Amino acid sequence: MRKSYADYGLTDRRAKELLEECHAGKYSAQVRTAAYKACPIAAEHIILSIMQNKSYDILEFDLKLGRISVGRSDFYGYRRYALAILNNMLEGKEMA
Repeated sequence: MRKSYADYGLTDRRAKELLEECHAGKYSAQVRTAAYKACPIAAEHIILSIMQNKSYDILEFDLKLGRISVGRSDFYGYRRYALAILNNMLEGKEMA
């Protein structure tokens, strides 16, 4: 999961806009769906990262969720993928 935002057709600017909107509480249901599509085993951690701007280091071992089941690079790759899925959902496109 080393793809960049550009590999998914998403600009860095659009990704930043999406993250800011998510941090403001928008799209929570869609983020949940996108995170589970991107990586079911790390979805809850990805949701917290996107919605609450929590880093891998903070989430690596969460008292409620436990340890993340993927490494740092994969985590951020799945997070980028989840944002791309979210963007496509909001634009009415299907992600392959």
